[in-house]
Amino acid sequence: MFKNNREWEKTEDFGMLPPRCYYTPFDKTDAYDKDREKSSRFQSLNGDWDFKAHERIEDCELNETMQGKIDVPSCVQMKGHDRLQYTNIRYPFPFDPPYIDKDIPVFHYRRTVDIAANGKKPRLVFEGVDSAFYVFLNGELLGYSQITHRLTEFDLSAAKKGANTLDVIVLKWNASSYLEDQDKWRFSGIFGCVYVLYRDENAVEDYFVRTKKNDDGSWTLSFENVSGGTCFVSFENEKKEAAPGQTVFFTIGNPRLWSAEIPDLYPLTIESGDETIYEEAGFRETKIENGVFYFNGKPIKLCGVNRHEFHPEKGAAISIRDAENDIILMKKYHVNAIRTSHYPNMPEFYRLCDRYGIYVFDEADVEAHGASVTDGTWASSDFKALANSDLYENAIVSRAVTMVRRDKNRPSVIVWSLGNESNYGKDFVKSAKAVKAIDDTRFVHYEQHYFADTKDEYYDDTIDLVSRMYPAPSWMKDEYLKDKRETRPMVYCEYCHAMGNGPGDLEDYWKVFRSSDRLMGGFIWEWADHGILKGGKFFYGGDFGEKFHDGNFCIDGIVSPERKEKAGTLCMKHVYQPVEFSYKNGKLSVKNRYFFKALKGTLKAEIKADGKRVSYLRRLVDIPAGEKKKFSFAAPDLTQEYADKFVGLRVSFTDGEGFTSGDFIPLRQSKKADLPAPATAEFYENDFAYILKRGDVSLTVDRKTGDLLSVKAGEKEYLAEPIKISVRRAPTDNERGLRAELEAKGVYDANERVRFNGEYKNGALTLHGKMLPEYRRSVLDYTLSYALTEEGFAVRLTYKFGDGIRRLPATGFRFAVKKSDKKIGYFGFGPQETYRDTLAAAAKDVYSYKTKDGYHHYIKPQESGNHAQTERVKLPEMQIFAQEPFDFSAIPYSVDELTEKTHDFALRSTQKTYVFLGATEGVGSNSCGPVLAEEYRVPAHGEFAFTFRLF
Repeated sequence: MFKNNREWEKTEDFGMLPPRCYYTPFDKTDAYDKDREKSSRFQSLNGDWDFKAHERIEDCELNETMQGKIDVPSCVQMKGHDRLQYTNIRYPFPFDPPYIDKDIPVFHYRRTVDIAANGKKPRLVFEGVDSAFYVFLNGELLGYSQITHRLTEFDLSAAKKGANTLDVIVLKWNASSYLEDQDKWRFSGIFGCVYVLYRDENAVEDYFVRTKKNDDGSWTLSFENVSGGTCFVSFENEKKEAAPGQTVFFTIGNPRLWSAEIPDLYPLTIESGDETIYEEAGFRETKIENGVFYFNGKPIKLCGVNRHEFHPEKGAAISIRDAENDIILMKKYHVNAIRTSHYPNMPEFYRLCDRYGIYVFDEADVEAHGASVTDGTWASSDFKALANSDLYENAIVSRAVTMVRRDKNRPSVIVWSLGNESNYGKDFVKSAKAVKAIDDTRFVHYEQHYFADTKDEYYDDTIDLVSRMYPAPSWMKDEYLKDKRETRPMVYCEYCHAMGNGPGDLEDYWKVFRSSDRLMGGFIWEWADHGILKGGKFFYGGDFGEKFHDGNFCIDGIVSPERKEKAGTLCMKHVYQPVEFSYKNGKLSVKNRYFFKALKGTLKAEIKADGKRVSYLRRLVDIPAGEKKKFSFAAPDLTQEYADKFVGLRVSFTDGEGFTSGDFIPLRQSKKADLPAPATAEFYENDFAYILKRGDVSLTVDRKTGDLLSVKAGEKEYLAEPIKISVRRAPTDNERGLRAELEAKGVYDANERVRFNGEYKNGALTLHGKMLPEYRRSVLDYTLSYALTEEGFAVRLTYKFGDGIRRLPATGFRFAVKKSDKKIGYFGFGPQETYRDTLAAAAKDVYSYKTKDGYHHYIKPQESGNHAQTERVKLPEMQIFAQEPFDFSAIPYSVDELTEKTHDFALRSTQKTYVFLGATEGVGSNSCGPVLAEEYRVPAHGEFAFTFRLF
């Protein structure tokens, strides 16, 4: 076994250089480049390393023969070693801190490192190793580290010039793994970059760049030489000497300020010996006054997402380019803030945020959520005990301190977060004090502060922001804003859990967020699905033989694993957009929501009646930050041709960077449509069916169920499956909690039964029935009627929920028609799938699509493809109208297929198109959030009337 003192059973590490701010030194002879690898002082050790995996620590020897190769950086589980496991809360080992009472897998890395004979001091840098690791140089132990997400450095002064053998032994778990229980795949290995830096003997080690606005309106940039040797600092044509421990100041009268909207940066150069450090400084200042968080004097709103470092093929071992691609895509969708859930991200990520313009809540690598369930309940006393633990006090504090020391010079970092879901106690009080002792220019966040033991402790000044996860929007109005003792601003560090089809309540949250300056906004959970891509298929928890896992709870992103958009992405884009539109009395108002940036670009608007354009506007606009402009845009006289039709205003704005915003404003609703009266028909009945016949058109209705079994014109059959009453839809991820209730009530296995003999009168067949499950009472009571018309047939359903039924996912008709290559057309909300709580991001218009495109392929199959407030539908062989707008879908999969299959790749389509007509619930965000609001549920009673025109 390799040399050790069982450090994995302790919470201390050793042998590392002191934590410092992140930078890459260049030699004074180097040309500056944003690519750090262009520095002659930077030697990358990324690439192929010798590798050997062990299932137990005891099996690993320092001088063992290595059997294979592995890429660095990478996650060993993504390279076929160990096993993949996803858990949300539960620890992947027994709870007995600080011990891991389980065999600990170990991963042995080795490579040769050639140390240059350049007279400089080499140091070895790791940017991320999960979880603990020992470092040996030429057989000698250099040190041991057990914080996964930190900048870890070792002095290589003992290295020989030329070839050296470097061994790195990585442990999957250690004593500090009790503090790294984040909701994610449990990856291991050297997942961050590894390199050697060559430093001058007396070079600057650590420094702190701050900016502050002065009383006279000017600004001061200060540079504190925290440690190391004397250096010379150049800024705006001034050069000043800074000795160790000294702070120098630069004053600038009217600087360009940094913000996420206008990320202006100033170059700052630090010279010591023969090396140069190129910094980028941003002028910014935060303060809290009267319960409002101000950034550069403005009460900004955080249009944020939580972001894990994840790639579907690389796991946690993402590249700088991957991080940059995420930020570029976020900017497209108007995201302006990121919470680094739940650990510091790679150091270069923050420079990207500086340059592109992203506000960052930088979060320490602390989560002990598993301690909350150690007794089999959600209220284990271990949860509080860990937050007050003497054993883990230094570990908790050091995780915050190393983060602050590393990232303190990044203007994009606006708030420090002490960690996630680890309860609250003395350890976090000390952590907050340690952070504030280092940095007095930023505020401290920690959502679990609400676990404070007393109200006085809760309201003290330890934590600067009120933070919550997933309360309904009403909580802000009814509790937070009415709390007379509360003086702090409020942020939702997690909201709108974006799992599967959803979220559906973004608009409701942002109506409240924008109602008060004290409400900072929030961070959607989360940015991307954590689907593992193998063989062209996406997998989730439980797919790799794990005994303990949390299924598809990791498939909870606002974009897919490969960063493709969903309907929920467009909902986010809409509420986060920097433009607000309104219309009144022939005036189109355009408000600039930016706090610092002018709104410059092209405005386009059109008014449509019944899907046809009747008016158009195009203007170049330039609106200062926070201001509003009005444009005359009156609708033409629509009293004749479109007197009873729907009228809507669609508006879009495109700025100079190509970023788009838009809205849809209904101007007039359609009047209730008159449906054709029943035509005279022949009526027959037998023991099994009722038959209505007019000419060569016939309807056959099942006598027991009331299902419309057949619609024929001569020998032509229009239905591939009968028209049936339905109260089901394929459960969405947001129905995780509701599903058990619906199953208990029999909603998913209720069958339609007609209770009385049908009555044929005035051309219509009327039936009375119930949806009945085995051994339980009725789910739905209904009256159903069928009639033939001049051009086809009509169906009417009047219903009410059964006694004791609180909610039904859907109510209406389901049937199937033959699949066709022809497109399906509709006049309703689209073009993406829409539900009654996602309309704000869509527009009501005329659309068409092919059946195969009607369903969004979520990784776990579920309800999809609905179009809300539809007025008419055109299928290949029939057209459907209704008295009032309805929900509609036409997709290639049945409810049963979507319900029974657990993965998208398992779905099998048929030669049928499955149609729904009626009412379906909104999607909400109840997978980890509030229950669906009443206004987005299917009404407990109602009526549908449809007419089918055959052709």
